[in-house]
Amino acid sequence: MKSEITKDTLSAALKKNLAHKTLDKISIKEITDDCGLNRQTFYYHFDDIYQLMDWLLKKEAVSIFLDQGAHLNWKEGLTLLFDYISANREMCFNALTSVGNQYIYRFFYDELYAIIRNNLENTEEGCGLDEKHKEQLAKYYVISWGSYIVAWMMGIVEETPEEITDFLISQIKTKFL
Repeated sequence: MKSEITKDTLSAALKKNLAHKTLDKISIKEITDDCGLNRQTFYYHFDDIYQLMDWLLKKEAVSIFLDQGAHLNWKEGLTLLFDYISANREMCFNALTSVGNQYIYRFFYDELYAIIRNNLENTEEGCGLDEKHKEQLAKYYVISWGSYIVAWMMGIVEETPEEITDFLISQIKTKFL
């Protein structure tokens, strides 16, 4: 229990710093100073700042999806993802534009994969597809959707999250018609 509280405290300090700095510009000293802990406490829980970033994303974002249950439809899943990114835009942007950006990419992959794979299992779009085809299709959509969402975060795509969600869903529906 105490370990979880300490991890939460460290991740809150990281999130605070990510609001105005990229991940690779934040030091462990800044994080521990912000929350009144020492460096040894940090290293007791995490190997490095990137492991803390990974834990933060999993703790916050994944819990949002788990709280909603396993059967989110396309729109619900994408809406939750965009809501999280919008509420944490500076943090996500600074993580995305830092040297350690593989953690934010992994977050996109994991969350998008769960949304897509679940929908391929539970909707008409996935009916009649064998497991290998579902797997390949899920990976394809994760890569394309993830790239589109990253482009939105970078300001390359200017549509609203609702417009993007509708577009992405329409592409799936068109594919299976």
